[in-house]
Amino acid sequence: MGEVCRRGAADARNARGDVLRDRLNAAGHAVDAKLQFTGIGSMLAVHTTRRPIVTPADAAAGDQKLKELFFFDMLAAGIWLARRGMMTLCLPIGDAECDKLAAAVEEFLSARASLLAAP
Repeated sequence: MGEVCRRGAADARNARGDVLRDRLNAAGHAVDAKLQFTGIGSMLAVHTTRRPIVTPADAAAGDQKLKELFFFDMLAAGIWLARRGMMTLCLPIGDAECDKLAAAVEEFLSARASLLAAP
């Protein structure tokens, strides 16, 4: 394991996840979309609600059909995530992969704007 996960690799991966989550949330916030990302470090979860996510009930209150659409749109863009909206950055994920995800999320925000704007 020490050959694959060298000193600092976990810290760098967690920092990358934090930056990515902020970037994705900024994109959603810029267009006032009911789309947000939560998590810690290298773990991210997508939520289709504007409601602050504090409890599991808050997370479950999102638009599940919209979350399904997000899942399939990401698959079409070549990005795989768990159907429930969970993503985890692994060691080989770098800036190019984060840029690809951010571009796919921005495309989703644009293409599905009418659905994401609903109350």
